[in-house]
Amino acid sequence: MITTFCLSDLRSQLCAHGENKTFIQPFPNGFNSINQLLSEGIKWAIENEEDVILFVLNPLNQLPTYALIEKSIQIAVDSNIHLLYIQNHHTDGIRFSSHFLMENNLIDVDAFLITKGLFHYIIHILEELDQDIDSDLLSKILKLVCPYNFVLNPEQDFIQAENNIVLITPFRNAGNYLQECVDSVAQQNYGNYKHILLDDDSDDGGLESIKETEKLIAKKNTIRKYAIRNIADELLNTDFGDDDIICFLDGDDALAHNYVLAIINGVYHQYNCALTYGGMSIMNANGVVSDKYSSSEFLRLREVTWKAFHFRTFKYHLFKEVIHQDPHLSFLKDEENNFLKMPYDMAILFPLMEISGYQKSKHISASLYKYRLHSQNDHILSESEQSKGERIIRNKASFPITNHNDI
Repeated sequence: MITTFCLSDLRSQLCAHGENKTFIQPFPNGFNSINQLLSEGIKWAIENEEDVILFVLNPLNQLPTYALIEKSIQIAVDSNIHLLYIQNHHTDGIRFSSHFLMENNLIDVDAFLITKGLFHYIIHILEELDQDIDSDLLSKILKLVCPYNFVLNPEQDFIQAENNIVLITPFRNAGNYLQECVDSVAQQNYGNYKHILLDDDSDDGGLESIKETEKLIAKKNTIRKYAIRNIADELLNTDFGDDDIICFLDGDDALAHNYVLAIINGVYHQYNCALTYGGMSIMNANGVVSDKYSSSEFLRLREVTWKAFHFRTFKYHLFKEVIHQDPHLSFLKDEENNFLKMPYDMAILFPLMEISGYQKSKHISASLYKYRLHSQNDHILSESEQSKGERIIRNKASFPITNHNDI
């Protein structure tokens, strides 16, 4: 049984719930704030050994059947997703499975299901708060505890063609984390992909424990070339299709959950974009790091604050157009015509975003990527080289926006 708690005075307006086997837990006497109702609802669920509870803020147009809810919850929990929204309307919903869509512009929450995996964490947050929760703050709290924006939205006949997705993973001495990275890709609910590991002359033996498969390809340098050169060589020398979706996944990081590639595929189908960027979560931290460029900022990307956070993806034809405009790869080199060592994200993404333009670049607000902070990160281990490379890259001339009908 899924217990329903109302977080506003709308018990008489809630949709019919007989078929769904849900019931409304009465308001406890004396409780008149979202803080208290949310806290008491979760505590009630813990005391009664409930696995899932539904909180409703606004009258629901329709509630899926209990069987569909139960099945969807199990699928979500298996992917470590412990919060599902139920929304009356979708402003930027991305369909990616027969059970869910991802709301890319989640503002007003109508209702949400939470599982016991989040009960104690939410109570801890509520106990630390010293202010009343309104709808805006509730939305922020929910994004903090589960930054994936999954919306329960069953569509039984949903079928979507799978684009070919290629994940490129540059790394050096990431042996402690590489298996987690590889597993996060192998566990995707998506079939049409390749994962290419680019080992930059590591000496920690990490690659030796990784078993290649039909979908996992490992390549190792015998001399160190750094990520920019390794990625460029791969993009130049491998036979990719123009519409292949290229993704960057660092060897010490991981995909956020099992539906990342399905969501990326859905974004490209739905928006006919050429590039995506943002959002990511920091491992062992909460919330999501995500920010969107404005249309005016896109006209001067190299001058404004960097917002192209992981997970970065693009259609291969964008890179081909960069090479067409700059066949000598000057965008990746310093004043002495040597390849830059870092930062690879700015060196490669600035030209791609400039050619793509604002209209063909899609920002994703929810977390698709888990970023690991540790002592071997480039911005910590090689701070001066990172800063030097950024200055050179930002001072380069911008690429002109391209008519995509021509590429």
